[in-house]
Amino acid sequence: MAGVRKVPISELGPGINNAMIIAVIIAKQTPRKIASKRNPGTERAVWSFTLRDTPYDFINASYWGSIENVNSIANGLHVGDVVEVMNAKVNMRQGGDSEERFQPSVTSPFQLILSENQSTIQLQRPVDEFDAETYNNLIQLLHIPTKAPSCFLTIADVLASGTSMGTEFIDLLVAVARVGPVKNIKTKDGRDIECREVIVLDQTNSSLTIQLWESDLIIQAGNWRPRHTVLFLADVRLAWNAFHRKMGVSIFSRTIVTENPDTTEANILREYAFSAPIAPSAVLDHIASTISDASSIRVVMSVQQVIKKALKNSSAEGDSPMQHENTEDSQFSCLIYCFVTELDLDGVTRVILNRCSKCQTTLTEGFQGLCPNADCPVGSGLDFSKPETIFDIRVTLSDHTGSLPGCRLIDKNAEKVLGCSVTTFQHLTPTEKTSLKWRLLLERCAARILVLKASPQRRTPLISLLFCEPADPAEVAARCPRC
Repeated sequence: MAGVRKVPISELGPGINNAMIIAVIIAKQTPRKIASKRNPGTERAVWSFTLRDTPYDFINASYWGSIENVNSIANGLHVGDVVEVMNAKVNMRQGGDSEERFQPSVTSPFQLILSENQSTIQLQRPVDEFDAETYNNLIQLLHIPTKAPSCFLTIADVLASGTSMGTEFIDLLVAVARVGPVKNIKTKDGRDIECREVIVLDQTNSSLTIQLWESDLIIQAGNWRPRHTVLFLADVRLAWNAFHRKMGVSIFSRTIVTENPDTTEANILREYAFSAPIAPSAVLDHIASTISDASSIRVVMSVQQVIKKALKNSSAEGDSPMQHENTEDSQFSCLIYCFVTELDLDGVTRVILNRCSKCQTTLTEGFQGLCPNADCPVGSGLDFSKPETIFDIRVTLSDHTGSLPGCRLIDKNAEKVLGCSVTTFQHLTPTEKTSLKWRLLLERCAARILVLKASPQRRTPLISLLFCEPADPAEVAARCPRC
C-alpha cells in the first residue's frame, strides 16, 4: 500500500498516518456491546487487546465495528498471535478516563483506535517479506513480565492482609497446583457464563484460588500443567471468596498473564513446585518435619478444646471479608495430657510405607517403578532418586473429654517417639514389637501435636503427633485442664 511504513510502538504519536504496526498480542478481552450514539436504538461492539513489540513497549488497542464483524475478528485472534495492524488512529491516553481503570497497565502514553471501515488487523506468519527471526523475537516477549519481575506479593501476604491491604490490584508470581473444570454459571441478569478456578502455590503457601472469567484464558488454562506451569500475574484483583472462606484473586480485563516467565525468580519457584507439598496431608507432614524442637510447645489443651478449635469457622455460611479479616491461622500446635489408646505396631495395620523422595507420592505395594506421578521429575524420567522408606503410624489419643483418632505419627518424629529407626524396626521380632508398643499404650503421656484445621472443603481436621512420652504425674495434676 502506497505511503505505508512500519512504525514501532515506541515511535507512535498523534498525527502518524498509514502506520503499519507488527506486534504480538499479550492480552485480550471479551468484546462488549455498546449502544450506538449515531444510530439510536442500535448497537455496536468493541474489542480491546494489548500489543507488544519490545520488552519495554506495549500499548492498548480497541477495535470498533458491527457486532458480527468485531466478534469475528476477536474470535480469530488470540494471545500469542503476531499481528499486523494497519491504519489505526493514535490517541493520547486519558489518565482520568474511567476506561483506563479496566485496561492493562502499559508503557505507551498512547492508545490505538481501529475501526471496521478504516483499519485492518490480520495474523502474521514468518514468510519471505517478514523475517522469521523478528517473528521469533516477538514470540519470546510472551515470557517477559510486563512489570518488574522481582516486585510481587506472596500468597502469604494476600491471605494475611486480606481486605486491609489497601489496594484492589496486586502482582503475583505463582505455580499452578491444580486446574479445575469449566463451570457454567447463571448471572443475576439471567446470562449464562463460564468460569474456571485454578489453585496456585508459591514458597509461602500451597493454596490460593484464582477465578478465570475470560473465555480465551479459560481455554488456555486447560493446557497449564500442575507443578510445571509458572505464571506472573500483573494486576489481578483481590476478591473475598465466600465459598473457600479466604482471600482469593480474580483475573479480569486489566490483568496480563505471563506464562512461564523467563526470570530467576520464576525458575526458583518452578524448581520448588516440582516437589512442593500440595495435598493437605502432605502439607501437614511438611510443616511437622520443619519443627525441630517440639518441647517448645507449652500451650496445654484438652482433647475437647482441640476439637473445638480445629473445627472453628469450618462452615462457609454467612461468611464475609469483614467477619473474617482476623481469622486465626489454618494450623496450631499444643500439648495435651492423654492416654495412648490405639497404637498397632504388632498387628495387621500398616506402619511403614515407601514413597517417592522427590514428590512424596506413596508407592503402592508391588509397584516396580520409581514414582507413578507423571508430574514428578522422577516419574517423568527427568531425574533419578530412590524411594524412601518411612514410618506411617496412626495413633489415637484420649483424655477425660474425648478422643482424637487417626493422629499421624510419621518419619523422623515416629523414630524419636519409638526410639528406633525404620531399618531397626523391620528387623524386630513380633515379641519385640509388642514390647515396644506397650511402652506407650494406655500410658498417661504428654503429647505434643500439630493440627491442620478443618475448612469448608475439608471438614475433618488433620493431626500430626510431633512427640509423645510418659508424663510426670505431678505435672499432669498441676497443668491438665478440667474440660
